Amino acid sequence: GDDLARDTLTHLGLSLGMKPFRLDDSIRPLYHAAAAAAANFVVTALTTSADLFQAAQIDAAVAEPLVLRVVHNVFESGGRESLTGPIARGDTETVVGHLVAAHDVSEEVGRQYRLMAEATAILAGRFNEVRDWK
Repeated sequence: GDDLARDTLTHLGLSLGMKPFRLDDSIRPLYHAAAAAAANFVVTALTTSADLFQAAQIDAAVAEPLVLRVVHNVFESGGRESLTGPIARGDTETVVGHLVAAHDVSEEVGRQYRLMAEATAILAGRFNEVRDWK
């Protein structure tokens, strides 16, 4: 029955190095949204970054140590505390330069960069500054 299946899957998960846990049906959609965001939004951000590196004729692998450190920092200290860079500092001139450079790569890359920059501004508590990004 369900108990045998749950025990079998728990054992399997543990043997694969996972951390199985029980999940109440009422929070399944929220859990799935969180897992989908964790898995997919990282891919989107890294792909956009790779597109920018490629346009600059730089191997995107140069960012791997930075990305790994940032991921560690987020789990260690939290997202907001891990933000650095022009959005976190409120450096509008640099942000605008980045937006223009990303758009110059392609409309798609520019749009992705802008959307992620706006999401970052929300996280940084600086969304009111987005209107200055002309």
